[in-house]
Amino acid sequence: MVFGIGDCLAGQAQQEKRKCCIPAVNVTYLPGWLMAMEGLEISALNEQAKPARMVPKLEQFPARTSDLIRFADLDPQGHVNNTVFATFFEAGRVMLLRAPGNELNWPGTTSVLAQLDIRFLREMHWPGTVEIGTGTTRIGRSSYTFLQAIFHEGECAGTADATMVMIDAGTRKARALPPEVIARLEKLRLR
Repeated sequence: MVFGIGDCLAGQAQQEKRKCCIPAVNVTYLPGWLMAMEGLEISALNEQAKPARMVPKLEQFPARTSDLIRFADLDPQGHVNNTVFATFFEAGRVMLLRAPGNELNWPGTTSVLAQLDIRFLREMHWPGTVEIGTGTTRIGRSSYTFLQAIFHEGECAGTADATMVMIDAGTRKARALPPEVIARLEKLRLR
């Protein structure tokens, strides 16, 4: 339902008297307190469907490594600090990207992190270890994206989408992925 600003604030009759031209505003963009004052229904705004969250399994990842949860990784709440998740994801990527003989280390290039989107699914506590899974989900012209997951005590504690860009080591500009790198990234597709 769409109302003019005057309908909500001054009433329909006053707006018609003034003959002013006020742009229409969609009710869904009005503040909740204003909608409540006007007796408008707001429950429909909160009934949007949430997308189903798919939690990956460690077996789906072609590349895996482990790391140790250190006491220093804890925050005042006693669980692993959220910033440490990024460090664990980095460890998973570095182990893959820097592996000897890995075709992802193309001569004269390096890969840089362009975006990291982390979803925190559960707490982790010390002491313990984590398993980090990494797999390719997207291959572009000069970039590629890994889906990564951290597993602690057999449960997925967090996931991340890490977008990497291959750049020329000398010019520091994006460079097209060589066919050999694309072939290797295809082998690393998430199962």
